[in-house]
Amino acid sequence: MLASMLRLVTLIPAVIGVAGQYRSFLRNSVVGNSTVVDASCLTAAGCPGLGGCYWANTEFLKTCMVGKTFVFDDLVPHPVFREESCESLGFKPLTQTSTGTSIPDPCYGGWVSFYSNDEALFWNMYPRSMFSSTWCPEWQTAYSSCFLSGFPNGTVVV
Repeated sequence: MLASMLRLVTLIPAVIGVAGQYRSFLRNSVVGNSTVVDASCLTAAGCPGLGGCYWANTEFLKTCMVGKTFVFDDLVPHPVFREESCESLGFKPLTQTSTGTSIPDPCYGGWVSFYSNDEALFWNMYPRSMFSSTWCPEWQTAYSSCFLSGFPNGTVVV
């Protein structure tokens, strides 16, 4: 009996690890998440200057971000959708945001994560004062379906 319990105790961490990896795989596959980068900046190391990588639901990126937000359009003028994570492409999450997440502004209702190849350059080009919530209501009104429904933190909200 004790031997069976010890085997179970040693198996639990392995099962939890596999379950976590499977959950991430399912979330990306079922929800349809992807990354989007600019054609000139397919990896962080390959960027000629400041580069960015967005991670979110593919349909949300296409419907609500491409051509709809000034920073996105500046950083990703020629979008290329990829299956790899932003991290695996060498991009890093922003660490100095007012939102406490990797996204510098609170407008998107938790749908998007943003990664940069150079955080210091990002803040030099896009000062924190640009990301006050003053323009959020305008975007949220113009694209209300983008803001009101979503997948914040990977949870489907209907």
